[in-house]
Amino acid sequence: EIHSIREKGLDKALVVSATGTGKTHLAAFDVLNQKPKRILYIVHRRNIALKTLNTFKEVLDNNITLGMFSGKYKDIDKDYIFSTVQTISKDENLKQFSPDEFEYIIISINAILRWIHAGKNSM
Repeated sequence: EIHSIREKGLDKALVVSATGTGKTHLAAFDVLNQKPKRILYIVHRRNIALKTLNTFKEVLDNNITLGMFSGKYKDIDKDYIFSTVQTISKDENLKQFSPDEFEYIIISINAILRWIHAGKNSM
């Protein structure tokens, strides 16, 4: 439970749960509670990034700007960015962000597996 992790003063967590059990909503509500200035959410497919963005839009305040960073979409000026691993892991795209750009980063395990399968050794 993320709440108990937060109560212990920890700032990292791993959520393991089957598809369709609410991991995206869990992340959105934790972000709502934590109120980071900038987040990066990394997934393995653009349609999942878009679906995730829409879930966050339902949960979050309207004053938070949400954007895509995938393929031709490069909304780097938005508060919360939803990206595909294929796009964010390219050197020319990573260079657009400072190492401490995001206060909160969420990475889908499928994104990690795709990144590893592609032979990447740094992100």
